[in-house]
Amino acid sequence: MAAGKSHLEIFKDALQDPEVPADPILTLEAPSVMLRIRWVEQMPWIALSIGVEATRKELVPFLTSKVTETFNSDAFVEGLEDEVLTHLAVVLGDFADYVGGPSEAWCLLEPLFALCNTDETLVREAAVKSIIQLSEKIALEPKGPELLFKHMVKSTLDLFDDTVAPRQAGWFSSRVSAYGLVATAYKACAASAEKGVTATIEAPVYAKDDCKAPWTPDTTMEQIIGLFTASDQRAEPMVRRAIAGNIEAFASAIGPEKTRTALVPLWMTLVGYASEVDTSIRVKALQCSKAIFQVTAFRESDLGTGSKNPTQTYLDCAADAKSWRVRVAVAESLADVAMATGIGKRMPPPDPSYPPTPADEKLLQETFLSLLNDSEAEVKHASAKCAAAAAFVLGETYAVSELVDPLIKQARPRLVALDDHF
Repeated sequence: MAAGKSHLEIFKDALQDPEVPADPILTLEAPSVMLRIRWVEQMPWIALSIGVEATRKELVPFLTSKVTETFNSDAFVEGLEDEVLTHLAVVLGDFADYVGGPSEAWCLLEPLFALCNTDETLVREAAVKSIIQLSEKIALEPKGPELLFKHMVKSTLDLFDDTVAPRQAGWFSSRVSAYGLVATAYKACAASAEKGVTATIEAPVYAKDDCKAPWTPDTTMEQIIGLFTASDQRAEPMVRRAIAGNIEAFASAIGPEKTRTALVPLWMTLVGYASEVDTSIRVKALQCSKAIFQVTAFRESDLGTGSKNPTQTYLDCAADAKSWRVRVAVAESLADVAMATGIGKRMPPPDPSYPPTPADEKLLQETFLSLLNDSEAEVKHASAKCAAAAAFVLGETYAVSELVDPLIKQARPRLVALDDHF
């Protein structure tokens, strides 16, 4: 250790200048970014050496300021590299024990939420994952729901604020992070409401005039649903992709009834995009089809979405001539959709008073068969991989006559040719 310097001071100096001669192991010939990463990996040892109080009051605030400095336009060139920030996000997710345990782990949320503003996907995803990881630990504490409501939920809502620099230039990063956290935030609000938490949080600056009063857990839950479902087709594709990719987790958090009224229309909008630019959004949404059909009768249409129902929207994707990726997503999800809606009687239908009919079962059978005979090799391959699951749900007779026998007929010439070759 350098004379007169504490472990924390050496660590701070190292993030500024990784060539600091403190440990010969850390000063091997390597790029500065690698040395900074090694210093970040040493954070648990530094925390142990300075104690939990100093870690909370000195180390964590220093990390927050360093991350914030990185995103300031004036200091961006001199900030921490993306690789360093990714490692920092991962380390902080396992840092609860070094700040005094889960009851004190809320202090780690501030630097992690600061990392949610980066436009680098790996950093952002690592930060979101660590926030969820810490939130699960904090939730187990007696005052966990209240701590999460005050700190995690409030910070998640702030990510939706586009007026905060550096988001004014139209950055989508913070909003993408927010959609990854809404399920956890909603569950924290629900737990707070269940425990009778009386705490409130200040309404975000973007709240409507009639919602400026402090928000209770119950109020916040409704507002979170509104924020998630307020999909703007003019929003950046990355934002809409984040919405589509988090529908399943959010559906699990809010429950069947609210999924049916709030998320099913949103899902239909996302799946129904026609632009080639939106292909990845449609694929993400189709991957969440199981969560949608678990709460929606197969032919239900009274959803306030016009003439089409979820089933028609879903099956239209199977006949999409523009994108084979969309058809692959249908092939990969069809067995789950059939199972969720009660087709094949493997599971009870979502609405026992409105069970699927034999015609519904035949419709899915024909759809899967068309995918199995698709003109694109990728769609055929995906369908064949899912044939066993589809056969299990769609019936033995169908499996033998429409799946197994045709597959054998298609494979036999290739097997004979392969045998002749050897």
